[in-house]
Amino acid sequence: MIIIKKIDFYFFGSSNNKKMSKIFQDDIHGPIELSSLAVKIIDTVEFQRLRNIKQLGSCYFVFPSASHNRFEHSLGTAHLARSLINEIARNQPELNITEEQKINVELAGLCHDLGHGPFSHIYDDVYLKSRIPNDYRFRHHEQRSCAILAYINEKYEIGINEDNLSQIQRMIHPEKEKDKKNFLFQIVSNGKNGIDVDKFDYIARDTKALGIQYGFDHKRIFPYCKVIEGELCYCNKVIFNIFELFDTRYRLHKQVYNHPTVKKIDMMLEQVFENMAVYLRYFGNPFEGDRLDNFLRLTDSVLDYPFLIEDEGDETKRRAVESSRKIIMDLRTRKLVPILESILLKTGENPEEVYEAWLAEKKYVPDEYQYCLRKLSFSAGTRNPLNYVKFYKKDSNDLLSRPEIREVVGNIIPRQFEENFLLIFRKQI
Repeated sequence: MIIIKKIDFYFFGSSNNKKMSKIFQDDIHGPIELSSLAVKIIDTVEFQRLRNIKQLGSCYFVFPSASHNRFEHSLGTAHLARSLINEIARNQPELNITEEQKINVELAGLCHDLGHGPFSHIYDDVYLKSRIPNDYRFRHHEQRSCAILAYINEKYEIGINEDNLSQIQRMIHPEKEKDKKNFLFQIVSNGKNGIDVDKFDYIARDTKALGIQYGFDHKRIFPYCKVIEGELCYCNKVIFNIFELFDTRYRLHKQVYNHPTVKKIDMMLEQVFENMAVYLRYFGNPFEGDRLDNFLRLTDSVLDYPFLIEDEGDETKRRAVESSRKIIMDLRTRKLVPILESILLKTGENPEEVYEAWLAEKKYVPDEYQYCLRKLSFSAGTRNPLNYVKFYKKDSNDLLSRPEIREVVGNIIPRQFEENFLLIFRKQI
């Protein structure tokens, strides 16, 4: 990512607050202009931390070119967020979209991933899941992103006022139903149907990095995005393009994000993380004092920590360090944990019960095994994701009914939209 020039920019219409925006050269979107406030946030230690968190986490151990980071994805998402709201504002001036709202959407796109931990989703979905209550305020990365943004704003005196900060946080993590039905809160993180600029950027970025030929082009649907009844809707001309988005997401999850070898590595990382909680206080208690200081020290570089620690006098800590070193060396020399069984779950089956039945049938000792889920879907669970997208008829604001959408799509769609596999591993390598 190269900064190629600076230009004047006025924030919130104040001529007294003349600032300099920047143009970054991005390998996906080309030259992208980001506002002065975005630049102030980017130039902080907390945001620069994203340079050391891989966008695809443990996939990098399987796919050598998956080396891009959440830093560039965040800049790309900010660019797409601003581009989409600008497009809507041009096409629908009657919405009276303000400059503040445009900047808020941009900053939400920029900051939406601030809360990711080491190796991203493995930290949230596996490590923290077993250690922290689901209702804890820093449990999910979106919640942490909102809190870190507030921290940055205060620490560096960024200048975002309370009302705008609240709106940006709700754009990152729209929890209230009224927000989920408001187009401003559907651009960065769309809780209604999953069509958002976060997904547009990571699909484009991931497929290019991986050398995958299929994909989805957001530029096709931007001109056909319209706000009707307060929500983002799409022209019936792009129904197949929208379905292509969901299909691409499914294929990436099946072939890359949830590749069986990636899941093997995830299980090994989980064991490393559990060990680290024994000998690294800030890893074992990342939210000590209900603060994020310890968490903000964590990046993908945690895999180097065990080799930098001198032998502990405490026997428990020493064993944990040695175990971490062994697992990491096995990972680096491709001595991966074997998958003993891959079981396709039936709809509604309880993974825990299936796992326990497997152990009982094999007469295995539970402490020697572990399992994980390989979840693959089009984004709406077992349901057709198109059912949650509003389409309008060309040259009108009339919305299509579900039968009319099915008529356009026809019968060439899957009969099922989700499949879950139970993967069972032996803990000892």
